[in-house]
Amino acid sequence: MKERYLSASMSSRGQRKRNEDACSSDNGRGIFLVADGMGGHHRGDAASAAFIETAMDFLSDPGNATDYFDLLSRAVSAANDVIYRLSQTEVEKKPMGTTGVLCILENNRYHVGWVGDSRAYLFRKGKLQQVTKDHSLVQNLVDQGVISEKEALSHPERNVITRAIGTDQQVETDFTYGELQKGDLIFLCTDGICGVLENKKIQKLLKEKKSLQEKTEGIIDSAMQAGSEDNATAILIEVL
Repeated sequence: MKERYLSASMSSRGQRKRNEDACSSDNGRGIFLVADGMGGHHRGDAASAAFIETAMDFLSDPGNATDYFDLLSRAVSAANDVIYRLSQTEVEKKPMGTTGVLCILENNRYHVGWVGDSRAYLFRKGKLQQVTKDHSLVQNLVDQGVISEKEALSHPERNVITRAIGTDQQVETDFTYGELQKGDLIFLCTDGICGVLENKKIQKLLKEKKSLQEKTEGIIDSAMQAGSEDNATAILIEVL
């Protein structure tokens, strides 16, 4: 029998003048997307919106995609084409870009593709596992042992990403998958949350006896209280 899912989402502009994040959920198809338009670039809000619309349209009608990695990669590539073309139609031709994390839940598995530093987590039986790995300067420094994961949260260049959707004619998508169990939670978020909250703090908040929506709002509230100066967006999905 096909799984069923519940989800809750929230997007806040935080202390910014506008919200350049975007998200979309389709519980019936098990498709969930989160994006963070690049604030240092031109029209980050348009970039994230274009990613969400294009990727969701593609995933809802995938055509002859051969597997989940192919499906997610082609969805990202389709969005990349749209955003790159948008940037080229502007008079000043300034780059537009966005991060993106895409999640498909089907056949007792999660399938996740991502570009940039928006993240996906699996929360199971009280334990949180980060299933994506940031494409960012500070992640490279963590991998090299130069700084710790805790130090990365306050590093002066923590917002520098090394891969984005729409900034170049082509983009590479990373992919992962895993088994699902009843009661699992999948958590997707932008760096307005994971850029200020340690994973153990997110885990603690997900353990609370609250509804999905209350947990989602609580995590965003905690990010703001922790000093997030960015937009913050999250989707929390429960496997029933």
